[in-house]
Amino acid sequence: MVTCCAAKCNNRFNKQIDLRTGKFFRFHRFSNAIKRKDVCQKWLQNIRRCDLTLQDLEHMRVCSEHFEPAAYKCPTDLENSRLLENAYPTLFNVSNPPPRLTPKRPPPKTRPPPPPPKRRKSSTAAICHFRFAK
Repeated sequence: MVTCCAAKCNNRFNKQIDLRTGKFFRFHRFSNAIKRKDVCQKWLQNIRRCDLTLQDLEHMRVCSEHFEPAAYKCPTDLENSRLLENAYPTLFNVSNPPPRLTPKRPPPKTRPPPPPPKRRKSSTAAICHFRFAK
């Protein structure tokens, strides 16, 4: 079963309808990974799947939902048109927050050891006022 390999995309072959065309989504292969490594790296970066390697791409596909109409040779006929040579997937429903420069929370502070406990002064006056039961 062919599925889209873009991050957080669940589109599958012959399951979901592309709202732009009213037909099933189309699935596009990665460019020849050996000849056009720069293009494949750009696709991987855009689909937010930097965990994949160029060897993984032979069986991977990206659905037509992630391409603008201008990325096709004939933008008015998306269901029959092919992608341009310099087309990149650019449409995503995933927010892309900037990488964090600082950790989520600061590391724990090193605290000085607590001071020794204060000794209570024993008072003989407290003992003298104690009344014994008769």
